[in-house]
Amino acid sequence: MVVYTVSNVLLTILAVSHVIVNLLVIFLSIRRVRWSILRTYVLNLTIPSLAYSIYSVIVCVLRYMQMENQFVMRNDVHDVTFVDYAMDFFVLMCAYDYRFLAVNLVIIIYINFSLPVFAKKYLRTRNILLLFILGHFLAVTFSVITVYSEKQVENYYNNGKTVPVDWSDYFEAFGEIGTFVIFISCYVVCFHAIMAFQKRHASTTTINYRGNHLKSQVLAILFYITPLNVFIIPSSFCTDLFTAFLPWNLPIYREMCYLKVNYAEIFLAGRLFVASFTILIAFVDYRNAVLLLFRRKHFVNIAMNTSAMGPAVGIRPLPVRIPLFKLINNSHKSKKNGFSEFYGRLTG
Repeated sequence: MVVYTVSNVLLTILAVSHVIVNLLVIFLSIRRVRWSILRTYVLNLTIPSLAYSIYSVIVCVLRYMQMENQFVMRNDVHDVTFVDYAMDFFVLMCAYDYRFLAVNLVIIIYINFSLPVFAKKYLRTRNILLLFILGHFLAVTFSVITVYSEKQVENYYNNGKTVPVDWSDYFEAFGEIGTFVIFISCYVVCFHAIMAFQKRHASTTTINYRGNHLKSQVLAILFYITPLNVFIIPSSFCTDLFTAFLPWNLPIYREMCYLKVNYAEIFLAGRLFVASFTILIAFVDYRNAVLLLFRRKHFVNIAMNTSAMGPAVGIRPLPVRIPLFKLINNSHKSKKNGFSEFYGRLTG
């Protein structure tokens, strides 16, 4: 079938590109980008994303060999094996991981920006790491629950059968639509805080300059997260709980369920690829690191005057060879006060 073939080609391209982008992001995070909240978020996101991209490449190869049945998401409950449950759990965990990590990131940004005193006291490195660990734990928990829940959407769409709702469907609905609503709410609150901050300090030139610089960084983070929500709309609204109560002929709802049932894999692959790729565009440290990879001049020679070391006259300046990426990183550093402290913790 032509659509099936096109879908396979797109999945293959996404899978291979996804592996390359994830490896590049992880390399830059370890070798070129200094520690920051964003770097912590990026590593927490890209390591599971790399595992999923490798899994996608394996599935694409097996699909061309017509041997992928045990390695893809199941759409029915017949002849289910442990491998089926394991593969479902792995895919769902990668899907939920982005949701909870993104919500954590937006909440951390909002607290740092709007409540700097509270953030300085409580949002230390240890607590931030605990928040991301909590995000992974929630992703694992909701993945386990979703794996063992009935697939009402697939059953009703493919067979016209309804399955009674149980407690797992409520958890799944919260994991899907709940995180989407929480994320959008936090997103709106962040924009409101930025606008209020800009209006409040519009009359002060120095603070306004720092505020504009900080605002551009926060907007870059929100810009990074925004396109990814397009990919989670079908899975967020077309849940098992909604399928049990909403009429099937509801406008747009049937179309969203069609996308979820038939194209869930390509939506997830596209979401995780965009999440990894836009890191290299939206975040200034990663953008500078990528640009340095394509520049011929990776080192800068700086002349250091040694005349202050003693009364020697006529001593020539000593050339010092400094890596360019370290020079750029050091140029971003500023005094640890007020807004610059948050900017340093946010971007390094």
